[in-house]
Amino acid sequence: MRIALLVVLSLPVFAQAQVYKCSGKSGETVYSQSPCTGDARPHVLRSGQLAGSNLRLDRQCLQQAQASIYAASNDRVAGWQQQIELLGSTANNRPRIIQLQQQIRDENASAKRQVDQARSDCLREPAPEQPAPLSTGQADT
Repeated sequence: MRIALLVVLSLPVFAQAQVYKCSGKSGETVYSQSPCTGDARPHVLRSGQLAGSNLRLDRQCLQQAQASIYAASNDRVAGWQQQIELLGSTANNRPRIIQLQQQIRDENASAKRQVDQARSDCLREPAPEQPAPLSTGQADT
């Protein structure tokens, strides 16, 4: 993965190639010359744009989404855990404790799905822009 990123960063600004922006197994952004999925679209690197700047924006987008999702989820889970502690371990409270434990598992699974969706949303590009014409380096007269 690091090699692919280094290759993208080392390309001259004027080089033309199709680059695909993908999400790795642990959520990191990976750039590849081949499509990640069947519905993948090429990512247009605009003139002067470094892949690292997109990585930073993607990471920031995902971190903000995770913070929002997990803050709400953790509050709910903490409330259920507190209820479990208050119920104690008496036999007549066991069905309610099992129900609360299932709610916690469901909440954790839901938060994970939301983060996965946020990861996809953060990687999704807006409508492709037309690339700027490349300069030849000579001043116009």
